[in-house]
Amino acid sequence: MVIYKETLTDLIDFIYLNLIKNSENVSYIVVRTILTFKNIDIETILDLIINRFSDEAYIYINADSIDLIENNHSE
Repeated sequence: MVIYKETLTDLIDFIYLNLIKNSENVSYIVVRTILTFKNIDIETILDLIINRFSDEAYIYINADSIDLIENNHSE
């Protein structure tokens, strides 16, 4: 695919046409992808996309594993 405009914003607009309107439609999001070679590019693209939304952004922290013995939490 060739996009004749030269900005990253134009690429995002092309791939995610009507993003705000369709943002809650899972099938709309699933079938669209921008691939990059470097993680720094991914962060730049995500920042541009997230900044289009007027709502407050939330960060959800995850963990690959936890130590249940140390914290005495079994739940």
